Amino acid sequence: MRIAIASGKGGTGKTTVAVNLALALEDVQLLDCDVEEPNCNLFLGFELEPVEEVNCLVPEIDPDRCTLCRNCASFCKYNALVSLPKKILSFPSLCHGCGGCSLVCPAGAIEEKPEPIGVIKKSALWISSYISVRYSEHRESHGNACNKIASESYR
Repeated sequence: MRIAIASGKGGTGKTTVAVNLALALEDVQLLDCDVEEPNCNLFLGFELEPVEEVNCLVPEIDPDRCTLCRNCASFCKYNALVSLPKKILSFPSLCHGCGGCSLVCPAGAIEEKPEPIGVIKKSALWISSYISVRYSEHRESHGNACNKIASESYR
């Protein structure tokens, strides 16, 4: 069984409900993916050990190879790439790491480079598992860390 506790509103008691459910049930994996402040551990008090850094692949444009075709900027729905008359500007903090910009570049001028967006930490002491994600500041894209947790087991 999977239970998700989510809301866009702060102060509604999501953390309290999640922690109490985790403590009441057996064989639980508690994932604290709060974008602004993962704080389930304030109630649990465990020592957390880093498991993995989570990266987002962001475009790096080679100006010598770029033909200014503007395909990449037109493709990007998150405005991470902006086309100017003489160059393409990149805003890595807006990138969601889909890789579409590099696929539509006919000149092969875009290389995707990993940029750290957060750290996955876990408790080694709990009989079940507690996993927390601490995001880097000033990131608009947090889906990669949540997707990473959902796709792999850290038990």
